[in-house]
Amino acid sequence: MDKGAFGEGLIFFELEKLSKPTKILTNIYLPTEEGTTELDLICITTSGIYVIESKNYSGWIFGSLNSKYWTSMIHGKKYKFFNPIWQNKKHIKYLQVLFPEREITSLIVFSERCEFKKLSIGKNIVIKRRQLKRTLRNHQSTTIISEEIINQIYTILKKYSNQSQEVKQQHIQKIQKKY
Repeated sequence: MDKGAFGEGLIFFELEKLSKPTKILTNIYLPTEEGTTELDLICITTSGIYVIESKNYSGWIFGSLNSKYWTSMIHGKKYKFFNPIWQNKKHIKYLQVLFPEREITSLIVFSERCEFKKLSIGKNIVIKRRQLKRTLRNHQSTTIISEEIINQIYTILKKYSNQSQEVKQQHIQKIQKKY
């Protein structure tokens, strides 16, 4: 099984435990000038819109706000990956095209199998999966979106999920070509 998809599934199950009204979408492909950008998960609650970038990684995690790449180190081997804060910033940029009046919060969610080392991330929210519900509940004390608006946002975004294999393949090819 794909480790990334598995991690996204675990996050989805955590989000389902949140109090209602809550709407969750996965694998949203938003149009960009270059093709598409894929958002792992979006959670829409009365407290706002949350774009969740899932990182189902193991090992030590090193990174900073200004680094293009972060590093995962496991069993003495280093693996580079694109800065997830930058990645989610791009996702939010294109989501705000659809919802310019809405505040959108970025959440970077790592697996429990990693340990954060030397992370310099400013005010960005980078957490482990077990902290997700608590983090969202802390935000839920403020109601800024009605249930009716939650449903409207969900309906608009739904058409960008469940894309064809062709759209997914084109997205993957553009990423591989770029990196």
